[in-house]
Amino acid sequence: TVFAGTADGSIFLSTFDDKSYPPTLEIQSKLQGHIAPVCSLSIAGNYLFSGSWDETARVWDIEKEEIVSVLTGHENNVCILGISESECVTGSSGFEADGRVLCSR
Repeated sequence: TVFAGTADGSIFLSTFDDKSYPPTLEIQSKLQGHIAPVCSLSIAGNYLFSGSWDETARVWDIEKEEIVSVLTGHENNVCILGISESECVTGSSGFEADGRVLCSR
């Protein structure tokens, strides 16, 4: 499965059709929730983490194609910096000189 964030805030879930030449991507579904461009994606287990210019990160259940959680607290574009079994670290820059890094459990 290939995940791609878009400028309209959507995330496409696609698979490779390797029976064609050249191989092509076939869109399987579309996740919607962000209201601005998606700028980062990361996967941990059955969860997809997305960061957006809408100042949020979202956690998605890949199988159910549903939002599990919305992570707020940033004042600018959000990037997913790291994921462990129990934490998601997000980062953003903004009006504060040192930017912002948040850890969500």
